[in-house]
Amino acid sequence: MPRTTLFLALAALCAPAFPTLRAQDQTPYRTPRAGEGFHTTLFGEPFDVQARDRTRVNAWDAGLIGTPGLSDGEFLPYGWAYFWRRPADDSHYLRALVGVIQNDVVYAFHPDGAKPFEVIGSLNTSTPIWDSGEFVDGRRIDGEELSWGWVRAGIGVGHRQRVDPGHADNLFSSDVLLEPGYLYFGRGETTSAAFVVPDDTLEMRLRWTTRYDALERNLVERAHRGVALGADLIWGSRADASGWGDAAGSGFFAKRDVRDHVTFTGYGVWATDVPFVDSERHRLVLTFHGGASDGTDRFSAPRVGGFPDTRGEESGTVARPVLPGAALDEFFPERYAIVSGSYRYELAFFAYLETGATLAWLDRDEFRGASIVRDDDRLSSVHVLLTSGFLGQTRLQLGWAYGFDLVRDGDEGAHAFTVRMSSDF
Repeated sequence: MPRTTLFLALAALCAPAFPTLRAQDQTPYRTPRAGEGFHTTLFGEPFDVQARDRTRVNAWDAGLIGTPGLSDGEFLPYGWAYFWRRPADDSHYLRALVGVIQNDVVYAFHPDGAKPFEVIGSLNTSTPIWDSGEFVDGRRIDGEELSWGWVRAGIGVGHRQRVDPGHADNLFSSDVLLEPGYLYFGRGETTSAAFVVPDDTLEMRLRWTTRYDALERNLVERAHRGVALGADLIWGSRADASGWGDAAGSGFFAKRDVRDHVTFTGYGVWATDVPFVDSERHRLVLTFHGGASDGTDRFSAPRVGGFPDTRGEESGTVARPVLPGAALDEFFPERYAIVSGSYRYELAFFAYLETGATLAWLDRDEFRGASIVRDDDRLSSVHVLLTSGFLGQTRLQLGWAYGFDLVRDGDEGAHAFTVRMSSDF
C-alpha cells in the first residue's frame, strides 16, 4: 500500500477518537488546549493531534539569548531538563528543573489520611564554574566580579489541592519550608584588590509560598484563559555574615546590613477575551509582578531580567519577573513593580503571534559621571513573540524586545532577542 494511502487510512481510523477542530473561519471556534487530542486538516490532509498526558512530563528547553551592546555577555546559551509528576490521585507532586549547574527540585507527598496536607522536600543549587559580575548601564563591573554560588535544601509542610478547570497544573498550594543552605565566595580573575570579598557562610531561611493556578493554556503552553496568583515571603539570616564590597565602586555593605533580610514578592496573570471581539483567536494577557525587601544585597535580592519570557507558561516559572529588553537577571532591586499587557493572535492551531508593552518601576545601579549610584527608575519596553509547533514535535519560540530606557554602549535603547526550542522526551 502506498505510504500516502496508508497514512490517510490510519487517520480515518483514528479520527473518531478525537473531536474535530472547527475551522478558524467558523463560529464558534474553540482554541485547542494543552494536552488535548483532536482531529483537523493540515495543508489539505487529515491530521490528528494526539492527546498528551500532562500529569507526567519529561521535557527539555534550550535556547540562545541575544543582548547586543551588553559588554561581555551579548550571546548567552541556556538549557535545562524539566520533570513534572502529579498523578490523578494527587498522591505526590514533583517539579524539577535540572540544569546541572543550576537545579531547582520540589517533591511533596500526602501522608496516609492527611490529604490535602503534605510533607515537602526541596533542593536548590547554583554552582557555576565561571566568574560572574553585575552590569551597570550595560557595562560589566569587572572589578567586582566573583566566583560564588549556593547549595540550599528545604523541608516543610503545606497544603495542596486541585482547582478548576482541573488540569494537571491547576492547583492551590500553601507551603512553609525551613531552608538551611551554604553560600561560598571567591575572587575572580579581574576582581580589584580594593574589593572586600564576603566570607563563606551558612544561611538559614524560612520561606512561605502560596500558589493559585487556574489558567487554561493553549497547545503551545501559553496562558489562554483564567488567572494565576502567587506570593512568597522569605526571612533569611547568615551565620557568618561579613561586610563586603568597594566604597569606590557600587558601595560597601556592612555586616549589620546583610546579616538578616526579609523579602516579599507577588505576581498575577490574567488571560481573557479581547473586549468587543467574539473570537478565541484573539487573546488579552495582563501580568503583574512586584516585590519589596529589607537587608538584601546582590546575593539575596530578587532578580529581574528579560528573555526567556515565561509569563503565563509552566506553573512554577510564572512567578519569575520578566522585563523584556533586559539581559537575563540584569537587576537585583530592593523593590520593584512590573505591569505588562499583551495581545495574542492565533495564526493556526499550532502557531501564535504576540505583541505587548511593559512598564516597570525599580531601584537599580546606574552611572552618574564616574560614580555608581542606586536610584529609583522607570523602564518601559515592547516585545514581539512567535510561538509555534515545529519539526519533530518540538516547540519553537522566536522573540524580539526593545527597552526604551535601558542603556547599551552609552546610549538609551536596548534590543534583545531569543531563539528557544523545547520538546518532551
